[in-house]
Amino acid sequence: MSRAAEAYYEHKARETEESDERAKRPGRRQTFTKPSSNLLQRYSGLLDDRTASIRDLEYGAPLVHFEVLGLHKPIVDAMHAAFPHVTHPTEMQTRLIPAILSGKDVILKDDTGTGKTFGAMLALLSKPRTKYRVRNAQGRTIEKDTVTSLMIVPYRDLAYQILNWIESIVKNFGGASPPELSSIAQVLVRDGQMHLGEGLETLRDEPPHILIGTPQALLDVYREDPNAFCRSALSTVFVDEVDYLVETVRDLGPEQSNKRRALERRIRKHPGPTRELLDIIYEDRLRRNAELLESEYEHDDEAGVASKRETIGGPQLVLASATLPGHLSSYVFGQSGWFARHDYVRITKSKDDSSSVSKTMGLGGTGVEHSVILVGPNSATNIPGAEPSTQATELPSVLSEDEQALDEDALSKEEKRGEPQRFAGKRSPYNPDVMEAIATAFALDVPSVALLVLPTSANVKRAVYDLRELGVNARPLDLAQQRGLLTGTQEARSNPMMLVSTFSAIRGLDLPDLTHVFILGVLEREIVPRATDAYVHIAGRVGRSGRGGKVVSFIETTEADGAAYDPDAAPEEKAAARQGDLWRLQRVLKRLSLRPRAFPHFDDVEYEEEV
Repeated sequence: MSRAAEAYYEHKARETEESDERAKRPGRRQTFTKPSSNLLQRYSGLLDDRTASIRDLEYGAPLVHFEVLGLHKPIVDAMHAAFPHVTHPTEMQTRLIPAILSGKDVILKDDTGTGKTFGAMLALLSKPRTKYRVRNAQGRTIEKDTVTSLMIVPYRDLAYQILNWIESIVKNFGGASPPELSSIAQVLVRDGQMHLGEGLETLRDEPPHILIGTPQALLDVYREDPNAFCRSALSTVFVDEVDYLVETVRDLGPEQSNKRRALERRIRKHPGPTRELLDIIYEDRLRRNAELLESEYEHDDEAGVASKRETIGGPQLVLASATLPGHLSSYVFGQSGWFARHDYVRITKSKDDSSSVSKTMGLGGTGVEHSVILVGPNSATNIPGAEPSTQATELPSVLSEDEQALDEDALSKEEKRGEPQRFAGKRSPYNPDVMEAIATAFALDVPSVALLVLPTSANVKRAVYDLRELGVNARPLDLAQQRGLLTGTQEARSNPMMLVSTFSAIRGLDLPDLTHVFILGVLEREIVPRATDAYVHIAGRVGRSGRGGKVVSFIETTEADGAAYDPDAAPEEKAAARQGDLWRLQRVLKRLSLRPRAFPHFDDVEYEEEV
């Protein structure tokens, strides 16, 4: 952590401790000083200034064209050619794109499936290329290209999805010879040591317009070569899924202030790669914010207030996610020091929007059904009280022997080599009844692509092995090797596929042929608010851009007492644990105003017990 960051965080920590002590004093109530009228008037004027460019593009406005938002026409034309179904920007994009092009800091919270990442990518492509000046060997000053925008994403598959979008657009640029993809965009993810080898070498030789990377890979590269991307010349830093990448401590109340301070000290000591990277990029801004805080109580005149509104150095910062908890917003605005707090654009879903999307607190799409399957020994059934499904079931095609052979050929060498021998004869951590229920749901209802989401610590390869043993075309999610899934070619093959991944690796994904999301164990032992956020991000993989889909949660029970499947636990322990999981899921669905729908084919399904 830089000295500027340390000084800033120490100041904020002292400020928090003083506030906690005041709140705990008996007979005293925490109060807030009302700003003077002239200060409120000046702040109101500032709000008018910063929203003037997007005032006519509020939610509910008539459809507009991408060019009106400030995007370059060649980029718009290439985008339409690459993605013919994208005819107009979404309501959120009509606000996000002009905001990014304005150069002001942006904080964005909107539904899943509304095109946050896609809109940001289009805006960054339209930004002018930045250069920096250096002296060559002859002592002459020359200009060199450098990275204009940095896109920080939580995991490799989302990075490759963005790269695939840009590649599709670049291929449709007019002219005889489109530019090389590496000059427009590059990806840095931790894939062994490739990001420090070939990745770093390519970055040095040809800095791209947009660099996409996971936080740890970007931090590794910066530590190896601080000049690999010139942070002082960056125009924009876009952080996707910021609530996942930046850890913060929720408000525990005055009674647990000591616990909160201990957690905050742990985070300051081990801030995580995203925090550390942003502290490096915004070191000058951190130092300036620390100076402003020190003088905050000494200058209460107009000059002091005006000084706080100065545009503080560093690139534009754009933070985006479908869920932004209050404690994260408080940290970003009040403690992080990254944000230009007095000159930014906030974009949130309109409270006046009465669409079905807004009623589900961030679940994109208007035709998504949510189901809960209770799985016991040799049986599976819908949750009691589930309403009838309104969607017609499109049965998948039966594969011919040639198609099955093609499916086997498509397996990677790693999947063919040793996985059966590695797991054969070993006890699986997964309940066989649940895996059979998932395999049945896949076989009877999935026309093309389904996604099974497991807890972050789950063994994906073992789940794939168990499903393949049940005849499911299961694969670990790896978009670096499965590029066809990003363009919607899977449906043409008539070969349904089950992708398996963990919760930490699926946020932000947009797979055109994905129709079903199956959830197993992700919400276990989570508090309800956090489980709700997790459910929003998982369910948001379907129903994107107005498409429909199904979200099916599988809950393990026993016929006797609804206990969790755990061969090593006592029956009463299993009952208590699983009762909590079912209750938690029901609370999540209630918070999201969702009523479970009956999943077809699962009215008291029974399996033959193996002898």
